[in-house]
Amino acid sequence: DILEAVLATPCKTVFVLPNNKNIILAAEQAVELCKDRKLKVIPSKTIPQGIAAILAFDPDTSANENFSTMMNSIKNVKTGQITFASRDAEFGGFKIKEGEILALSDGKLTFKSKDPVKAAIKLISSLAKKDSSFITIIYGNGISEDDANLVYKNVQAKYGNHADITIINGNQPLYHFIISVE
Repeated sequence: DILEAVLATPCKTVFVLPNNKNIILAAEQAVELCKDRKLKVIPSKTIPQGIAAILAFDPDTSANENFSTMMNSIKNVKTGQITFASRDAEFGGFKIKEGEILALSDGKLTFKSKDPVKAAIKLISSLAKKDSSFITIIYGNGISEDDANLVYKNVQAKYGNHADITIINGNQPLYHFIISVE
């Protein structure tokens, strides 16, 4: 699929952003299979890392310079995700029950909750530091605009003096919130 997508573009150099740790290997294999284009894999593990890499891209610089800049950009991103357990399980040392709200920090389960809004506020507090410059909150299906604004207002009150805070309706189905802190 990755190779087909690359071949569908007329570009001579293509940057591939997997945005998932499980897809990075497949993207790297596509490099080996592609003969008529240059493929450069930016090993983004999350959507926020991929967004940071895209924003770092400069069409007026070389592919190698862009590769270096995009690689550096993903290192500065902390990703938070608020999701739910689809079944009873053990994960990251936690016993979880179907339907519980899960807070993940860079892919690691950090705590459980009953309320996705309170979980998002708590997770952002654990990710953001005094030197954080950008906080992006992407809310998904099942989160009302009012609930999303509650998270935004809380984060704005706490970090708004030194960080640009953005809220986006992403309509994603599996994650109540995807959070990016840079």
